[in-house]
Amino acid sequence: MSQQNQIKRNIPWMLFQDTYALTNYGSGVTVITSDKIPDGFIFIAKDTNTIFTTAGGGVTFRIITRGGKRTNYTGEFTSTSTGLNNLVLEQGGRVQMFVSTTGVGVVDLVWHGELVPITSANELRREEQHIFAFGDGL
Repeated sequence: MSQQNQIKRNIPWMLFQDTYALTNYGSGVTVITSDKIPDGFIFIAKDTNTIFTTAGGGVTFRIITRGGKRTNYTGEFTSTSTGLNNLVLEQGGRVQMFVSTTGVGVVDLVWHGELVPITSANELRREEQHIFAFGDGL
């Protein structure tokens, strides 16, 4: 069993934390790709802030699975947005920000959450199924 699978507690994880000037990128160009979620964990977003400190241009976020499938996660953001907290990434998954509309915007990204050991996530899932099956959660 790997050391990562032996960890039983959640670990704080920063997905993005930096500033990007959109003038440096053309439309369709990837600006940043997050680190991969480590094996043995899922990532659960707790706070996602995409802050346009200077207006102009637009960005879109996509999820890349371990197998390489790319799916746009959001529509285009052209102004400040927070609260994409329903994001869950599987092990090996990543998030990518790309320019969807060129412009002079400056974007601050601060996305953080927790790595949850898959064993803990499976226990939570089983508990949720139990509650649903018996109507306790309704």
